[in-house]
Amino acid sequence: ELIERFQFDRDSSIYVKMEGQGPGTRFEECLNTGIAELRAGEYRGLRFERAEGRLEFKGPHLRFWDAQGELPEGLAEVDEVVVNNLEKWVSLRGVRAQCDPVPVLRSFAPQVVDPVAIYRLPASTVFNVDGVFGFRSPDKTDCKISFAAAEGTGVYRLWDREFLISAPQGELHFLKDNLDFDVRGRVFQGAMQAKGRTDLSKERDEFDVTVKTELFEHAFFGRVLTFEKATTVVSGRDGEITFDVKARTLDSPLTVKGRSHSKPLRDELDLDLTMERLRWEVFGKDLDFLTTNARVSGRGGEYTFEATSQLMGGQFEARGRNDTRPQKDTFEAEVKVNTLSFAEFARTYAPSYETEGDLTGHFSFSGVEDDAKALRGEGVAIILNGNLSPEGCVAK
Repeated sequence: ELIERFQFDRDSSIYVKMEGQGPGTRFEECLNTGIAELRAGEYRGLRFERAEGRLEFKGPHLRFWDAQGELPEGLAEVDEVVVNNLEKWVSLRGVRAQCDPVPVLRSFAPQVVDPVAIYRLPASTVFNVDGVFGFRSPDKTDCKISFAAAEGTGVYRLWDREFLISAPQGELHFLKDNLDFDVRGRVFQGAMQAKGRTDLSKERDEFDVTVKTELFEHAFFGRVLTFEKATTVVSGRDGEITFDVKARTLDSPLTVKGRSHSKPLRDELDLDLTMERLRWEVFGKDLDFLTTNARVSGRGGEYTFEATSQLMGGQFEARGRNDTRPQKDTFEAEVKVNTLSFAEFARTYAPSYETEGDLTGHFSFSGVEDDAKALRGEGVAIILNGNLSPEGCVAK
C-alpha cells in the first residue's frame, strides 16, 4: 500500500534498507525501521528529483523523519510526519519548503488544499506547516500554515472579483471545521490585510472578514473609483452577506452599510450610503453634492433608489427604479431641486452669463440603457429674482 502511493519512471532509482523485529512472525506486529533514498519519481502527484529520509512503520502506523526532498521548484525539508491509519490523522512537524505549497499539501493533507489553492501563490513562496490533520473527521484537525513570497503575486477574492496581491504572506490556522486567516500584501500599490474566520463544513456557510487597504479600486454607480484607507467588514450566514465600508474617495469620507443575498431565487440588495461631498459629472460639468445620503434596494434584478443632498446652496432629491433583468434594462427617475443658486448654476454652465436668483424645478425621465433614442422626459423649472435672456441661454 505504501509503495502504491509512489509513481516511478525509467529514470527512477530506489534504495531502501530496513530492519524489523517483533514478538512473533506476524509482520503487522513487527516494528520496522530504516532509511530510503529515491530518485526521480512522484508521491501522490508531488514530483521530486530526489527524496531521502528515515522511516518507521508498524501495522497501520507510519512515521517519516529527517526527510529532505529536491522538488522541481525548490527544496523541501520535514522534521517528522506521523500517519495513524486507525484514528485517521496525520501529524506534520517542521514541514518547510520554497515552492507552490498546494502539491505538497495535496500529498499529505488533501482535505485542506482548497482553502490554500484559492490564493494561487507563486512558486517562490516559502511556507511552513505544523500540526495535525484529521483526514476522515475534522475534529482532530489543529494545524498552522504560514507562507511568504518576496516576489510574485497571489490572489484574494472578494465580492466575486479576484484581486492580485503582490508579495503575499500570511498565516492560516485550521482548527476542526474552522479556518482563521491573516493574509497581507500589496493591492493597487498599497498595503492590504485580510483577517477573519470562515467555516469549512458542508453544513454551514459562515464567514467573518475585515479587509484593510491603503488603496482600492472598485466600480461605483458605473464609475471606477479609487478608495483610500478603506476598511471593509463583511460577514456571511447561509448566503446572506452584511457589509460595512468606511473609506475616502473623491476627497471625501464615505460610509456604505447594507446586506445582500445571492442564493437562487433570492437576489437581494439593501444599502445605505453617506458622503460629506460627492463630486459627480452632470451634463459635462462636475457638481459638488454635499451631505449626500442615498439608499438602494434591489429584488430579482429590479432596483429602487432614493437620494438627498445639498447642491448649489439648495436642496436636491432623486428617486427612481432600474430594471437590470434580461430583455428589460430600463430605468425611470424623478429629480427635484429647491432654491438652487441660479447665479452658481449660471457660472457653472455659462460662465459669461451674470444673474442672480433661485432655481426650483421638478423633472422626470425614463429610458433604456445604452439607447439615447429611447430617452423620454418632462419637467418644469421656476426661476425667482433672476435674469433669463436669449444671449445667456443656449438650448439643445
